[in-house]
Amino acid sequence: MLNPKNIWWKIIKYAGYLYFFKLGYVRSKFYTLFMRKVGKNVFIFPPFRFTGPEGITIGNEVVFANNCVIGGEGGLEIGNFVMVGNNATILSSNHGYTDLNIPMLRQSLKIAPVKIMDDVWIGANAVIQPGVTIGQGAIVAANAVVVEDIEPYSIVGGVPAKLIKKRVDDDKIRLLLDKEKSPLYKYYQNDYLKTSDPTVYLEKTRDSKG
Repeated sequence: MLNPKNIWWKIIKYAGYLYFFKLGYVRSKFYTLFMRKVGKNVFIFPPFRFTGPEGITIGNEVVFANNCVIGGEGGLEIGNFVMVGNNATILSSNHGYTDLNIPMLRQSLKIAPVKIMDDVWIGANAVIQPGVTIGQGAIVAANAVVVEDIEPYSIVGGVPAKLIKKRVDDDKIRLLLDKEKSPLYKYYQNDYLKTSDPTVYLEKTRDSKG
């Protein structure tokens, strides 16, 4: 005989699965309707906030955890297989502050593009400032504030973020960045996405002609 408690527990678990995962894909599709270009299997946990969606480009297999904020006013490109942790903020614009004759609230925004390459992990509560490029395979530790470019396969942390260590030595990094030899790129070519080139931004965009 089935235990009623087990049945209810299964129902609760299944309802949670539907809300967070199945409906999550529907929610993601809704958000991405407004963005410039979005790849396959982008998953967004609620709540999620974005500004300047027309400047946002997202690759394949990208996950945004709960309560992320991203801005595309200055241009934001996110590659494939990127994880963005809880409460992370990615900004491509910020308030001006150099003119002391005008309150900062009234000054023009300073905009600068942000680029996040493939296979990047951005930890919980991290803040990515305008004008930053985060290299392939990099890890940004929780609570870090990134104000300058991050080299590929580096682990950074702190305020402002500084290098903690490289994931592998420089020779290995050169191999990992080589499109002909890198196991990461071979993985793209063999996985179910059949991604022949991980630079998904070459695909046709909304504002492309023809």
